[in-house]
Amino acid sequence: MSSEQHGLFLSLPDEVIQSIFWFVPAESLASIQSVCKRFRYLAIEPILWRHLCLTRFRYWDPTHLIKQKSACPVAQVDWRQLFVERALLDRKATKLLDSILASQKGRIDKFQAIVNLGYGAKDTLLQHLHVSESAEDVLARRYYSSAVLGCLHRNIAIQEWCKLKEGQHVTLDRALGAFDMFVLEDREGDLEDVSHALDALAERFREQTPDLDSLSPRAKATQLASFLRARGFIEVPEGRYDDLQNRFIGIALLGHDHPSLPLISVAVFCCVAQRIGLDARPCSFPFHVHAMVLPPAGQTLDGRQIPSSPSSTQQATYEDPWRVYPPSAGQTLDGASLLAGGSSAAPQHQQIMYLDPYRSDSEVHIRELESQLVAIGAEQSTYPSLLGDSTNSEMVLRNARNIMKSVQDNQHLALTRQHAHRHHHLTPPPPPEDLKPFPDLEGAFYSALWASLLLGVMTDGPQQLAAASRRRQYLPYFVEHFVTHFPHDVSLFERYIIPLFQNLSEYQQLLEATRVMRAGDLIPKKIIARSGLEGLKLPRYKVGQVFRHKRYAYEAVITGWDAECRAAEHWMQEMEIDRLSRGRYQSFYHVLVEDKSVRYVAEENMQIITPEVPYSLLPLAGRYFKRWDKENRVFVSNIKDEYPDD
Repeated sequence: MSSEQHGLFLSLPDEVIQSIFWFVPAESLASIQSVCKRFRYLAIEPILWRHLCLTRFRYWDPTHLIKQKSACPVAQVDWRQLFVERALLDRKATKLLDSILASQKGRIDKFQAIVNLGYGAKDTLLQHLHVSESAEDVLARRYYSSAVLGCLHRNIAIQEWCKLKEGQHVTLDRALGAFDMFVLEDREGDLEDVSHALDALAERFREQTPDLDSLSPRAKATQLASFLRARGFIEVPEGRYDDLQNRFIGIALLGHDHPSLPLISVAVFCCVAQRIGLDARPCSFPFHVHAMVLPPAGQTLDGRQIPSSPSSTQQATYEDPWRVYPPSAGQTLDGASLLAGGSSAAPQHQQIMYLDPYRSDSEVHIRELESQLVAIGAEQSTYPSLLGDSTNSEMVLRNARNIMKSVQDNQHLALTRQHAHRHHHLTPPPPPEDLKPFPDLEGAFYSALWASLLLGVMTDGPQQLAAASRRRQYLPYFVEHFVTHFPHDVSLFERYIIPLFQNLSEYQQLLEATRVMRAGDLIPKKIIARSGLEGLKLPRYKVGQVFRHKRYAYEAVITGWDAECRAAEHWMQEMEIDRLSRGRYQSFYHVLVEDKSVRYVAEENMQIITPEVPYSLLPLAGRYFKRWDKENRVFVSNIKDEYPDD
C-alpha cells in the first residue's frame, strides 16, 4: 500500500474501517492492532469480536452460556477472550485428532479427551470431516472425525436419558431427540435444531391464526392438528410404515416429507401445542399413540368457566381427573355404559380431549377408544392408566421398541437379498437408493439398546429380580454391538452401563472386559513383517488390496494377514477349514467387508479386483487406510506400525 493509499485509508470514518475489519481473518487482527493506536482501538471493539464468535463458531457447549451472553449488552461480555478460548479449544481438538490418526495406540483416551472439550469441539470435527479429497489422509481423517463426533453426540443423548432416569425434568422433544443424536453424523437435527424447528412451527401457527388467544382449547387443538397435517405430518405412504427413518423426531421435523409414525406425530403435536399454551400430552393407549388435551384449571375444553364450588372433589377433578374421578362400575370415562345397548349418561363437559393427529384432525371420542380396549380384552381396571397420560420415559421406551423392530426388518430384507443373489451366484448390486437403510442401522439399534438398559429396568422395589433378568437379556446384544461397532465408547460404558450391574454376577466380568480393552489400546501393535517368511508361507496379497469372495461374491479390503490360519480350533472345525483344497496352512486374511462386517478369509477364496473406485468401501476404509490410490488401485495403509511391509 502506497503512502497516498495509506493516508486515504486512514481518512475513512471509524465506522467504515471497523466494517472492513469484520471481513479480516481473526488471526490477522493481532497484526492490525500493532499498526497504530487507532487501529488497536477499533480492532478490540467488543462488537467486532462478538461478530467473529457468532459467525465463526456455530456450536457451543452449554457451559459457555452463549444464548445468555448474546442477549446481554455487548460491553458486558469479554467477547475477545471468549474467541480466544474457542480458538484454543479448536487447536486442542485438532491436535488430539492428528494423534489418533498417527498411531493406533491410546485412541480410547484421546476420543474421550475430545469429548471432554464439550460440544464446541463439533465445529472442529466437522471441518476435518469435510476435508478436501486431495488431503493425504482424507479417508482416515473423515472416518475418525466422524467417529469422535458420534461419540460426542451419544454422550449428550445419554445424559438426557440419565436425567430422566433420575427423575429430573426433560422435555419430550429432548427425550425423543436423543435417538437422533445416535444417527446424526454431520447432518442437522441435534437437540437444539429439534427445539428450534418446533419453535418455528409454533410461531407459524400463531401467524396463521391471528385469533388464537380467543379460541377455546378444543378449537386450538383441532386447528393445530389441521395445521400440522397440512404441512406433511400425516400418514406415511403404504408400504413405508416400518421404515427406520419414521422413528426419529429430528428427521420428521427437518426432512422434506416429514416421515413419521403415530408416536412421532403425537410428540410433534404435543410439543407444538405446549408452545401455544395447551396442556397436551401423549396418551398411554396401546399399539397406536394418541394425544390428549386437558383444559386449564377452572375451565372446560370449550372455554367456559366452571362455577366455583365448595366441593374440593369437584375442583380436584380438573387437576387430576384419573385419580379423583374414576369411572363408575360398568361405565366408561364419559359415563356411557359398557354393556351392549346401554344408555349414555355423559357429563356436561368432557374433561379430556383425544386426538389422533397421524390420521385425522378430528377429535377421537372416548367411546371409540374404549371399544378398542374391549376388543383387545383389556380389563376395565386398566382403563385409567391406558387412557391416561404417558411419561416421557415411557415414550422413549415405546420408540426404542419401534426402532428395534425396524432394524430387524431392514436386516431381514438385506439377508433375503444377499441369499437370493448368492443362490444364483451373482454379484450383489448396491441397494437402490430407496432401499438403503437410513438412518444408520448400527447407530439406531445402539440407541434402542441404550434407552432400554437405562430406562427399561427397575432398580428398586419388589421387582428387582425381574429387573435383573431384563438387564441380562439386553446385555449380550449391547456388548456385542459396543465391541463391534463402537469400541471407543469405553468411557460411556464404564460410567453408565457397568453400574447397572453392580450387585449382579456380571459386574466383575464387565470391569475386567473394559480393563482388557483399555490395556490392549495402550499396548503398541505387534509388528507383523514379511521378512523371514519364505516360499509357500509368504502371503500372496497385501494390506489395502480389494477382492471379491469367490463363493459369496461380496467385496472387501484386506486389513491384515496371517501366514497360516491362527483361529481357534473349534472355529476351524465349525468352518470346515481342513476341507479347503489348501487347508489351514495357507495364508488367511483379516478383511473389512462392504456390509461393515469383519471376517477371516482363506487365500484360495479370494479373487483380487482393481476397481476404479470401490465406492462401497470408502466410508469404512478410513479405519485402516489413509486414502485410495487411483493409480495403483489399492488403499494406502494407515497401519504401518503393525504391517510395515504392506
